[in-house]
Amino acid sequence: MITLHSFQTLSVDAKVTALWEIGSFIWQKINGGERIILYKLSDFYVKVRYRTDLQAVGDIFCYNEREEVLEA
Repeated sequence: MITLHSFQTLSVDAKVTALWEIGSFIWQKINGGERIILYKLSDFYVKVRYRTDLQAVGDIFCYNEREEVLEA
């Protein structure tokens, strides 16, 4: 089990690998030239902005509560 703090210290590549290997996909939304993807990892949520034009991760945000994700 990974903690929020230890996840935040990982590189972007390591975060993506952790999400792919142990994260639970929740939903995805297409917004213009990006995909917004939400995962649950251990006891926190991770929102990924994937830039489809660059075919690369743009940002990764972490949240303690699902409501925080929905507000962001």
